[in-house]
Amino acid sequence: MVKKNFFLWVLIMATVFPQAWANDFDVYSEGIVTDKLSGLMWMRCSVGQVWDGGTCTGEAAKLSWHEAMKTGKDFHFAGMSDWRVPRIEELNSLVYCSSGKRAAFKKNNSGEFYDGPCMGDFQMPTINQEIFPNTPVACWYWSSSSAAYVAYRAWGLHFAAGVVGNSFKDAIWGSWTERRTTGRDCYVRLVRDVQ
Repeated sequence: MVKKNFFLWVLIMATVFPQAWANDFDVYSEGIVTDKLSGLMWMRCSVGQVWDGGTCTGEAAKLSWHEAMKTGKDFHFAGMSDWRVPRIEELNSLVYCSSGKRAAFKKNNSGEFYDGPCMGDFQMPTINQEIFPNTPVACWYWSSSSAAYVAYRAWGLHFAAGVVGNSFKDAIWGSWTERRTTGRDCYVRLVRDVQ
């Protein structure tokens, strides 16, 4: 309950005071960072990219939600094997609106928050690019959070504008035919608990 309340507070603070909510990170040479406030350790690169000692190189993998969840369970990086796909509140804590303005979140009938894009003249991607270099914006990033109202949908975040939304676990973009044949549409950034 304490963690859930903390991340609800993060969601509210990031919406009301987005510029003041600039995360403070401990940076490590292995391509990982720890958020000093939340105690979460993040991979600096998206799954599929490679940390070369100074930046993320290569293409980020696009995975279905089920593939992302399996990847999180099986991933070994920087000598650690307890990586996971973040909850939507955790992923949302990475949004950085350089304009200092973020729209208020909306609430659906299940009581879940969504939307909340950066507003005004802001940089893309809406994430600290010094900490998370070469973050792609062509698609959403998966969270491990399923939508409360339908089991076949999950929450994600799009760093093009910092938008929180949900869609099909097996695909987000494309026609019905593309979804059925590819099902690999979203990026993943893994996290682990260190506190």
